[in-house]
Amino acid sequence: MEMNFLPKQLYFFSNHSTSSLVTSLLKPLSPLAMKLVHLSCLLTKFSIAFIFLFYSLPLSGLTLTLGEDAPLKNGLVISVNSFVRSPFTGGLTTQDKLDKVEISLTFVNTGKKQFSIDPSTNFVLSLENKYPLENEKDPGCLFNTIALHPGTQSRGKLLFKVKAVDKNFSPLLIFSHDELGNIEISCDSDLSKLFEKSKTIPLELEEVLKLGKFFIESDRKEEAEKFLRGAYTRFGDEPHLLVLLATLAKNSNDICRAGELISKVTPTSESDPSLGNKESLQIAKDAFELGQFDACAKILEPLFEKKALEDKDLIFLGRCWYFQKNYEKAKDLLSDLDSRGFRDSQLYFTLANIYDKVGDPNSAISFWEKTLEVEPTNYESMFNIGVGYFKQGDQQKAKEYWEKTLELNPDEDTKKIIEDALKKLN
Repeated sequence: MEMNFLPKQLYFFSNHSTSSLVTSLLKPLSPLAMKLVHLSCLLTKFSIAFIFLFYSLPLSGLTLTLGEDAPLKNGLVISVNSFVRSPFTGGLTTQDKLDKVEISLTFVNTGKKQFSIDPSTNFVLSLENKYPLENEKDPGCLFNTIALHPGTQSRGKLLFKVKAVDKNFSPLLIFSHDELGNIEISCDSDLSKLFEKSKTIPLELEEVLKLGKFFIESDRKEEAEKFLRGAYTRFGDEPHLLVLLATLAKNSNDICRAGELISKVTPTSESDPSLGNKESLQIAKDAFELGQFDACAKILEPLFEKKALEDKDLIFLGRCWYFQKNYEKAKDLLSDLDSRGFRDSQLYFTLANIYDKVGDPNSAISFWEKTLEVEPTNYESMFNIGVGYFKQGDQQKAKEYWEKTLELNPDEDTKKIIEDALKKLN
């Protein structure tokens, strides 16, 4: 499930409400109970990404930029020399149009053994969607298996055809190989230029934030630490920079340090006139992702008092209060939105969790059902309804909703646990 202010990825959000909902009932049923409690802790994570992804980590391996040598296992080095995107075909609609992407790269085998690479299976181009390699007859284009001998260098070109409308994400070339390992190369030419520029002259704040974010996303912790600490000596307690430093600390499991840094963020018009409501709101969301709910509330509440929050941002404030355990305050705010006819899956899901927390399972089930009215594929809500009925002793309805959850194609872990639970109920 996605948060509307985060990059497109699949999120699991932290909320222990359904865990408590199930625990008391399931204590006597140890194997099934433990699985249900574990699953509910996963599935109701709808409000803060503990796999926290505003600055998301790469899928595996290392992420580099254009022109950097990408070292793999056993001595193979890959470098991307250029990335060119151009219109390829027209179409009756915008969705039908395609662009052609050509990526030139170099392989150097510095090891002692020969390697075989199958470009058609080892390379994928990732934008909002993922694209396979095209089989082009041009002699310079790679597709079939190639042999890389020790001490040799080879050059070639990869060709991809991508949707013309798929332009909202930076291109990422992903290489995966059972023997050589995995690596990701950012094909963002602006980022590559920025990386080279940083080696010679100090960057402006906006440039610092972009490159610092890249280092963190790429899990290049040592480089990120050195780079951002240098920036801190120049820019001090700049809110966005503090968030990056806090993110880095969290990724390094230094939660105390992350909290200290985010607590310094005070983006109000009085403390920093350069920050508008939009920037303040974004920093509040960054604090929220770090689990710094007090800091988040400190930023949002003045905006709330000034009536500067839109309805969708009021939902965010309500979720923040929820995690501060201000259940009544959060319920009043979100119930007012509901009474005014505002329809939103996060609104309903959060209200369901609040009612769960305050011991009103019927209302919780009602709002999980309303979540499904707005978002029929929300399998977290479908599962939670089953849990609610299970708590009330209605195993038949629990089974019915868990079977419906399976029809919504949940992730594999969820699917396995539900299947095990259904077997025990049968």
